[in-house]
Amino acid sequence: KWVEVQERLLEYRRNDPSAWNHVRLIVANAVEVSPDKQGRVLVPASLQEAAGLSGTVLVSGNLDRVELWNPATYSEDVREPVDDLSNFVHRLFG
Repeated sequence: KWVEVQERLLEYRRNDPSAWNHVRLIVANAVEVSPDKQGRVLVPASLQEAAGLSGTVLVSGNLDRVELWNPATYSEDVREPVDDLSNFVHRLFG
């Protein structure tokens, strides 16, 4: 997956010179981690802080990704898309 992300970022950067800083910010936060013997992955403290994660963390599946959320932030962010869900489903499936 990371190779796909890199390719998309490279293309974005090639097509939009003003995108250099955006790409730099995204890549600067990329960290390679490996699961421990029990299958757990330690999220680096810098990323926990940036995402506002402390204490309880909500794990949400999103098709081909797993998202980690602060439960309060998730509740706030989910409200808006729910209001427009029927329009989205109609556009997607007709």
